[in-house]
Amino acid sequence: MRSASVRTVLLPLATLLLGAGAGVTGSRALADGPTAFTPYGFTFELQTEVPVSPEAAFDAFTGDVSGWWDHHFSEHPKSLVIEPRPGGSFLEVFDEGGNGAEHARVTHAVRGQLLRMSGPLGLVGQGVETESMLQFAATDAGCRVTLRVNGIGKADAKLAAVVEQVWRHFLIERYTAHVRGG
Repeated sequence: MRSASVRTVLLPLATLLLGAGAGVTGSRALADGPTAFTPYGFTFELQTEVPVSPEAAFDAFTGDVSGWWDHHFSEHPKSLVIEPRPGGSFLEVFDEGGNGAEHARVTHAVRGQLLRMSGPLGLVGQGVETESMLQFAATDAGCRVTLRVNGIGKADAKLAAVVEQVWRHFLIERYTAHVRGG
């Protein structure tokens, strides 16, 4: 029984991938074949300091982030949440029907210490993947939050600068003000 269900999925996929779909009607190539591009990689680091413990800083960066994350696909999302656990999502739910988008996937989470997310964030459909790592460290005045972003894909220096500017907006302007009560 298992092999029949596997065959049901794999045979159409193999037919599609190998171009053996002679009996398929209505399909056509939209281009003359794959188009090559040279991947561009970028990295940057930002820091901020907030007057709370590393655990409180981590908690403010996760869970419901709609109070400070102000870029989203839907004009009025039903929810905007970073689930602080491995396999969790940075998820925007558009409406009651459950429509939405996953901005990133949480790959590593240690409350008060580290949060790592991987995904396109706002670059969905542009061929760019990012890894965003936040470290939370106690200081005399509270917590230093360090963000390191690595990106690769169909990008260039201009797009990399935009990504850095958007993260600066989120971390320095929005998140820091949110944690400080503003």
